[in-house]
Amino acid sequence: MSSNVAENKTTALLRRMGSESGRWNPLPPEQHLFPMTHPHIELTKAQHRALAWVQLKTVDRFKGEDHPQERTEQAHDSRGNLKAKHLAEDLDIDLSNACKTLDALEDLGFIRRD
Repeated sequence: MSSNVAENKTTALLRRMGSESGRWNPLPPEQHLFPMTHPHIELTKAQHRALAWVQLKTVDRFKGEDHPQERTEQAHDSRGNLKAKHLAEDLDIDLSNACKTLDALEDLGFIRRD
């Protein structure tokens, strides 16, 4: 089965599930299973926002002005490889909070920073 056939099936599935665009992302199962496997840990609002930003800048590579189509393990956009300062700018938070939030997500195993 070619990846094109699988993509068409996946896109159709997502449309049946209510996605208007049919877009889908390859997310690690550990991320979407986290609430079930770690029911005693709740992410903060800041952690949810930062995780969404990381996913947008890595695996959610829809075609757009600031988003090349390739998926990458490194957060990336037209500014190049992204760091905590970019998260802070994009989410309008101070750099120290961005760093603390990324540290927490790394400690929880959601992201990896090299």
